[in-house]
Amino acid sequence: EKLGCSNLLLLKGTFDETKDVIEIYKARCNMLRNAMTTATNKNELEGSLANLEYSVAIGTIYNELLLCKDRRITLENIDKIDGYLKDALSFFEKWQISTKDRKKNG
Repeated sequence: EKLGCSNLLLLKGTFDETKDVIEIYKARCNMLRNAMTTATNKNELEGSLANLEYSVAIGTIYNELLLCKDRRITLENIDKIDGYLKDALSFFEKWQISTKDRKKNG
């Protein structure tokens, strides 16, 4: 709401854009990240977005890829699953790098 993009985040009743929950998560995070570039209260919202991105990364790995009984890894989707994992794990890599930079720079 603070970013002015809440209408964009509403789920369409028919899921016209995709039925893949991971794709929906990623698209929503991208919308929020893009909206933050013009936000006047960027510092205030940065922590909330990082929290959401953390939840999406964890949800992708555990809920959608490891625990979801409907999602199977097959030869046809292995590249897509690999991309999801790399994308989710890149969040933690960026977090680790930024933590090291903050410690180094005091």
